[in-house]
Amino acid sequence: MLRYLFSALAILSLITGLGMLIAPEALGATFWSAGATPVAVALARLLGAVMLPLAFVLWVAATADPSPLRLALTRASAVTPVLSGVVVLLALSAGVIAPAVGIFNLVVNAIFIVGFGYYGFVRTQGTG
Repeated sequence: MLRYLFSALAILSLITGLGMLIAPEALGATFWSAGATPVAVALARLLGAVMLPLAFVLWVAATADPSPLRLALTRASAVTPVLSGVVVLLALSAGVIAPAVGIFNLVVNAIFIVGFGYYGFVRTQGTG
């Protein structure tokens, strides 16, 4: 199951990273309620550039044997959506992102928090 979580997160990171790097204005039209400013486009491209190597690391982690490094990646993959969820909640409360996009993001984050949290903190046997 952990393998599928890593694979799903890798694919999601790849798609999002490519979208932010290649067409941040189009992707931003669904995220930002105020439209894409030049600063937002530049930051989206920067985030996209960061997400692509992360997608590769997650894909490798999906096929890696249990090790301390894989356990650390599992735990990091559980904590990251928590932080992302806080940012999304703040953006939703400020009206910066569309509610449907924010709620979808929170649901996806919750799935990864539960999945990676279970394998990273509860059932660490066989993970690391």
